Amino acid sequence: SLPQIKGSGKIYLTTKRLIFVCNKPVQEEGFRFVAFAFPLDSLRNEDFKQPIFGCNHLVGTVDPMQGTEIQHPVDFKLYFKNGTNRFLTFFMRALRDTRTPPAVVAQTLSAIAARGDLGLVAAADPNDPSVVYIAQPDFSNIPQATPL
Repeated sequence: SLPQIKGSGKIYLTTKRLIFVCNKPVQEEGFRFVAFAFPLDSLRNEDFKQPIFGCNHLVGTVDPMQGTEIQHPVDFKLYFKNGTNRFLTFFMRALRDTRTPPAVVAQTLSAIAARGDLGLVAAADPNDPSVVYIAQPDFSNIPQATPL
């Protein structure tokens, strides 16, 4: 089993996975930790904690992944210094999109981005491109299917 590992770094989120990359590699019990990818479809028991004292953090479990040395579920905790609201907005949307049945994917974040319409639901602050604003998309102009 893996030892408990602590490290600081950056989190990257895509529509398929969450990736943690250490600022500096961590050596723990003969195990060298540089990065870890959390496929969104293998996450479970995720929960966002907001303690009165201490940092906001995301906890959960990643199921074993084929093609890796990880043979057992891995519990994780990710602590945040800042950017929590922005991260959670995108994370929850990506997680929901991953768990949405394929018949409903027309309005997922990845489908919106693939159509080139991400500008309709997200905008970056020109003074600080790390800040992204999300707006509720207006679906009123999308034709609806007529029931038979």
